[in-house]
Amino acid sequence: MHEKAASDVVHRKAEEGAIAALSQLTTTQRGAAYGVGFCSGSQAQDSRFSWPFAAVTILLLAVETGIAAFVTGFVRDYVGDVLVVVLVYCLVRSFVSLRTGLLPLLVFVFAAAVELSQKLGLVTALGLENVPVARTVLGTTFDSSDIACYAVGCLMLLVVEIAVHVTRRSGGR
Repeated sequence: MHEKAASDVVHRKAEEGAIAALSQLTTTQRGAAYGVGFCSGSQAQDSRFSWPFAAVTILLLAVETGIAAFVTGFVRDYVGDVLVVVLVYCLVRSFVSLRTGLLPLLVFVFAAAVELSQKLGLVTALGLENVPVARTVLGTTFDSSDIACYAVGCLMLLVVEIAVHVTRRSGGR
């Protein structure tokens, strides 16, 4: 029992030391310590907004809107679902930079959760079936092929992230 109490004291002191050390860091440094940073273009740990990712987000939103309004078949059913995860990725990257590979995974989990909410009837359960924005954003029809499309889109993002990371580490050669 005495050893456990001593161990608890050591852990508490270590936690207090870590908290004290983190409190001395800037926001960007704290983010880096947690594997999260704010980004600006090629500045992976900067606190400025990333206009290139924001521009791509707006472009993809226009493309997705056009697909939803005017296109049918394969492009609407599959390409749109691949692009939507790229849109979400770019939106998040406009504000935040995460360790290589983490954001594509988080985007996939988010997209799959939204799709699962469709299977569970979340829009109806929340009483939002008459709210067009909720029906559009959350969706109302579950389709397992959508999850496969989200996986394809996120894998493509992961490949691009890894390629950019390797290129930067090798000095751009």
